[in-house]
Amino acid sequence: MGAAPPANPTIKDIAARAGVSISTVHYALNRTRPISDETRRRVLAAVHELDYHPHAGAATLPSGRTGRLAVVIGGIEPAFANTYFSDFIRGLAAAAEEEDHTVVLYTAYGRRAGEGWRPAHILRRREADGVLLVGTQISEDHLGELADLGRPAVVLNREHAALPWVIADRRQGARLATEHLLALGRRRVGLLAASYRGGAPLAGRPELSGFREAFAARGLESESELERFVPVGDAPGAAEAEAAAGALIESLRDIAPNGEAGLVLFSYTLAPAAVRAIDRSGVRVPEELAFVMGDEDPDARDALGLPATTVQARKFEMAQAAARLLLRLVRREEIPDEERRQQVPMELKVRWSCGARPPRSQ
Repeated sequence: MGAAPPANPTIKDIAARAGVSISTVHYALNRTRPISDETRRRVLAAVHELDYHPHAGAATLPSGRTGRLAVVIGGIEPAFANTYFSDFIRGLAAAAEEEDHTVVLYTAYGRRAGEGWRPAHILRRREADGVLLVGTQISEDHLGELADLGRPAVVLNREHAALPWVIADRRQGARLATEHLLALGRRRVGLLAASYRGGAPLAGRPELSGFREAFAARGLESESELERFVPVGDAPGAAEAEAAAGALIESLRDIAPNGEAGLVLFSYTLAPAAVRAIDRSGVRVPEELAFVMGDEDPDARDALGLPATTVQARKFEMAQAAARLLLRLVRREEIPDEERRQQVPMELKVRWSCGARPPRSQ
């Protein structure tokens, strides 16, 4: 009878069982170098027989890599309270698996950061080969620290001056939404969007550019008093955001009493507050106010009471592009500047809130 397998098998045990070197085990498990099918079969058989599971803190590969990509999600407590991010996670995992990498999630960012944790710790402690940062609420200081570190890092859904990024083409999305409302005869259209620390100055925001371009294409001019940006992140809270949305809705009601009012809400973060403001105002959607939402927030969608017309980000596609970009950085490829800044087109989904389709009850 053979010896019992070790209680906590190591790479060395796998190599001894398969009759190969330790480095060959690494190559077989991580596909970092070509080896014969027979050798890989023996290694995998040894892994199965010994019930081997590598520990997250174990030694990295001979290449210095871990086979893991870290994903840091900011602004969610708990991390999956907002299903907006689910397509991001699916896309990241799919792209990582294509190259035999595992995605490791770092959630509860706000609490961690308050305790002194920073995303740069992941790379300094060799917990992953690269870091992908999701959302607008990652600290600008933490992003700057990663840029200074010079290790593989990519930002998803937010621009950054020094780090590679992948975003939705918000200029194109806002233009689509505004063009749609103008084509429906809504001549007085407002824009409500979010601003955040570290983002572009308001005058240069892509949402505003796309909004104004839609008017210009029809020989019209947008009304600056109907263009509102509300800070998100540190301040204000939900009450302030709701008040700002309510003030814009009242302005639209005052100047467009005959069904000519439209609203482009270009922020999933502000969506719940804006929908509450619509409900409190008593304005009828879409009869008195045609409404297009930039991306879809489940809470806002349910509260609105009818399906919302949206301009949606291709989140799965964005996430795949971000993961592939990060993997290129991990491999130390030379990446042209234009490929370090990627914009993915948005799509218009016409439903009932814009008035282009009748309510379900009709």
